Amino acid sequence: MSQSPTRESMFVAYVQFALRHPGHFRVMFRKDICNLEKYPDTLIQADRAFGVLADFVATTLGESASVDEIRLTTTYMWSVAHGLATLLLDGPLEKKIGDIHNVDEFVMNVARLATRALS
Repeated sequence: MSQSPTRESMFVAYVQFALRHPGHFRVMFRKDICNLEKYPDTLIQADRAFGVLADFVATTLGESASVDEIRLTTTYMWSVAHGLATLLLDGPLEKKIGDIHNVDEFVMNVARLATRALS
């Protein structure tokens, strides 16, 4: 399959949300605040969001993709986007790789690299 802007746009949107709403992003993944077992409505929304990504991955990989391949690729995509967002927000990324002059361009380049897994 050829590269599609939609592949990168999901990744970029995830990171941009984190950068624009750092408080929300951090709270969403704190088990002590947002415990999915304690708050069933939150679990429903979390499952819905994960399902959007999993459906996108399944569609992109095609009918020949196994359930395990879809699950692994979905986890990979989420992990890379979440990791990048966290490193940009809280981490030492710029100290390790140098100044990031254009964050949007940097995120897009990482998204392009990450979405190669969908090819």
